[in-house]
Amino acid sequence: MSDFEELYRVFIKTQPAKSAVQEVKRLHPDLSARQAAAAAQNLAELAYNLDMDAYFNPEIREGSVSRNWNNQFRALNRLQPEQLEALVAYSEIYADKVMPCAANETEDAMLRAVFAMSARAMVLYAPDRLRDKKLHFLMASAAQKIADNGNRLTRGEKYSLAMSVFTNLYQDNPAAFFNRLGMIGKAVDGLTDRKNLGKVCEEIDNIYQNEGDITPVMARGFEKYVIPVVNEIPDFATLSAEHDCSYGEYGLIGYTNKVLTSQWTPRSLNEAIGILKEVPTPDMVKRETIRTKAIQLEEAEFSGLRDFLHSETIGVSELVGHMLEYYHASKGGNNNAAQTAADKIKSDLRSCQSEDFASGYLDISRYERVIDRDSGLTAVEALQIVADNVRKNNAKPPLVNDPELDGLSQRFLLEGYTDTAAFGRFMEVLNNKIIQNIETQKIGISPQMVDLMFWCDKKCTNLLKDRDFEHQCGDHKSPWFKQVALFAELTNSAETGFNRKGFDAYFKHVQAQDYFFDANNILIKRQRNNIFKLFQASKQACRQVGENLRRRLERSGRGSDEIDFEIEKLNGIYDQRNRRMISGNLVGEIFKLNDFKKPSTRLGERYAEEMKRKVQLERPVEKTLLKIFKTKSRRD
Repeated sequence: MSDFEELYRVFIKTQPAKSAVQEVKRLHPDLSARQAAAAAQNLAELAYNLDMDAYFNPEIREGSVSRNWNNQFRALNRLQPEQLEALVAYSEIYADKVMPCAANETEDAMLRAVFAMSARAMVLYAPDRLRDKKLHFLMASAAQKIADNGNRLTRGEKYSLAMSVFTNLYQDNPAAFFNRLGMIGKAVDGLTDRKNLGKVCEEIDNIYQNEGDITPVMARGFEKYVIPVVNEIPDFATLSAEHDCSYGEYGLIGYTNKVLTSQWTPRSLNEAIGILKEVPTPDMVKRETIRTKAIQLEEAEFSGLRDFLHSETIGVSELVGHMLEYYHASKGGNNNAAQTAADKIKSDLRSCQSEDFASGYLDISRYERVIDRDSGLTAVEALQIVADNVRKNNAKPPLVNDPELDGLSQRFLLEGYTDTAAFGRFMEVLNNKIIQNIETQKIGISPQMVDLMFWCDKKCTNLLKDRDFEHQCGDHKSPWFKQVALFAELTNSAETGFNRKGFDAYFKHVQAQDYFFDANNILIKRQRNNIFKLFQASKQACRQVGENLRRRLERSGRGSDEIDFEIEKLNGIYDQRNRRMISGNLVGEIFKLNDFKKPSTRLGERYAEEMKRKVQLERPVEKTLLKIFKTKSRRD
């Protein structure tokens, strides 16, 4: 008789064992006596492999010793006997790799609880692989990384981390769970301060929450780019506030994770530029200034403002700007401007589901309160500091740590914004680098590069907007204009790749047109098709994220009204992003290319009048597109 067989005879007679077997029979009333006996033996082997010596003591009674089994292993009692049998093999590997990390009996108990968590995760995410030794080693390795004393984590921190690692959040997407598990393992190996592990898990979950998936591409970007960024950020655990964001929203950390884990495609570039518009500031130092002033502004009792600023709520930048407009217009006696600003404040608060707070935001006395007695700082002065820090600087191109691009962009700045030839040379270099990254399927878009593309979008927009009629007539044949159109194609398309030859052939057709309105009609039609495809991609993404959100809220016991409210709020976020795709940017200006510019000469005036008589212009495409989009959204 083996040692285990001898001990099993003791185990099966103990009160905890009897309770466990009774629980198995209650949960599986169809089990035969033989199957129930097999289940009992499997439970005993689990206890034996995990050094639960007390359970082989004939004097054991229900109480403090058996509580560990009852609390942590109850879920295992619900498993089928064949599943329990598979977990016995896993427990042997777990015992060898993980249990030696325990420094005392208390940690022994904690690591057994972690075993139960990991075993339940195996059953949940890979029920058809329970006998797979590779899976056993993967799960045991994850637990070992948590238990490693080199982490300098307390027992409670290890337990909390294990609960986060072996979460049931991904039960609808097992592949995402295992990609996440690999990301966490890389984080353990790469983080200089492993106390950030819990927050890193939260950030990965936020990626899943906003993207609806975790892919191998995201995992590679996370390992290569995100972990080094976390190591560079002091107090990362404090700064990481994405749990305050609504579903679908991105704060600075979430935005950084988003772009660094994205593959270079026209679609991902469009997303990155769009989300950047939502982030109050892409600068970590400025972000901390905003957070500090938000705390001070609580003295002025602008209800919700601190939370809006700390959680980086979409639209908070506009809200602060409208508050300043309201104050200065009111103090200046401009009642019409004050009323306009007040209406904007109400609209901003309505978007944040906080319209009831509007009266406080319209109380001028609150703006003039001293909120820092040491410095005499007033609320309106603090609001101005916040506004200065959320304002994105479009006056000069941001540096991207690329000598060629940085050199050209700064030289372009010195030569002046109206030098289209210089701008065209700069854009050609930028476009070629973008295309190269798309063609090589590069993973990881630096936030600095997104800043530069955002700046370029603004500069292209302003350049087209400021053209006169005389230049408008021939722009479509110029090299710089081709680079602007190419940039629009690279950053405003739902495609996952880029066909350079196809674009060149298309633009050759544009340049072959004699009249600018014929050339521009071709451009407008192509960009309109691109935008419709982007709308479709956005709709699909919203649906996927919404389905994940609905399942998550249902599992947490939320009521149908609350779930519908959150889904509607998510839909609103995506609707705003869609509108920003065609408003105040390069795409919006392309849609206006056939609006006649103002002539600079008398000859130009005469020619413009002649052209207008010859051409029957449709109403601006941008308005038509918005109308179609709104109608389509209502139908869907």
